[in-house]
Amino acid sequence: MVRCAQLYYDRDQELSQAEVATRLNINPTKVSRLLRQAQTEGVVRVTIEPPRLQRLELELMDAFGLKDAVVVPSGDAKAHDAVGQAGADYFVRIAQDDISIGLAPGYSVQRLIDFLDLLPFTKHRLYPLSTESTSVVRHFYPTQLASLMMTKYQQESGVSAYTYRIPTRPESKERLDKYRTFLELILQDGLFKRIVDQARAADVFLMGVGALNQPDPALEAFLESYELSLEELISCGAVGMINYQFYDDEGRILTSASCPPLKALEGSMICVSLDGFQQAAKAFGRSIIALAGASYKLQAVRAALKGRFFNVLVTDVNLAEGLLARV
Repeated sequence: MVRCAQLYYDRDQELSQAEVATRLNINPTKVSRLLRQAQTEGVVRVTIEPPRLQRLELELMDAFGLKDAVVVPSGDAKAHDAVGQAGADYFVRIAQDDISIGLAPGYSVQRLIDFLDLLPFTKHRLYPLSTESTSVVRHFYPTQLASLMMTKYQQESGVSAYTYRIPTRPESKERLDKYRTFLELILQDGLFKRIVDQARAADVFLMGVGALNQPDPALEAFLESYELSLEELISCGAVGMINYQFYDDEGRILTSASCPPLKALEGSMICVSLDGFQQAAKAFGRSIIALAGASYKLQAVRAALKGRFFNVLVTDVNLAEGLLARV
């Protein structure tokens, strides 16, 4: 039995069962019986060794308690495209008819939408997870992402895209106070509040993860519009941004109480809060999908995992290995 197993499982020889039978001068049927006996008695143990990327996905899920993970091969220079394509494939795989989708800012989210072919689903509802009031456009804002994604459906699909339209934030302090009062009144309106609540309850969230440790024109334009300083945010401990909200290295959500410069954002935008993301990520049947690639996002993504702001991660091999290296 042992010799039979040695010959059959020897990778250098790669003998068939018939060839093993010839070597041992026995019937091929007996070879099959001896191999089954070898497994039953523990002489041979069969293990499954998944491909490298699949192994990384399983390790990410185990290490960080994720519902799912997707890891793709990529260099940092093409990380956005690779992650966007993988995100598009994943979305098509998990989506079904009659679901709601929330969209948060992120270049990888934009690339995901770009890579989508004409979608076969019906009755999807698309919601921006935030809207802000800057006058300078350096990237697709969530309201624009919802409009862009709507073009990926057939005309008869019955898809709906929603938006929050708020005026541009004024510069003068006197008008800014009135502006904040205006936004408070808007949020009390039944229709507006209903749309925000529906966005918060979406079945699928798609979001990017912003890092503060590398120059980013879109982030710089956003901070400039609200008279925020990157240096001030970093001094408060900020390492990452999701849905225009900041968090520190331990995944703690930063507010104006812990980071006074963030006072400038209060009453100037409407968004699903990060603790709303945390609640959604814990809910059964909901997919809160973060898309992030490239090594420089390591600190921001690791902190976001600590904060449990999402339950699915689509990333590249470099970032995945970096995350697992310090588990």
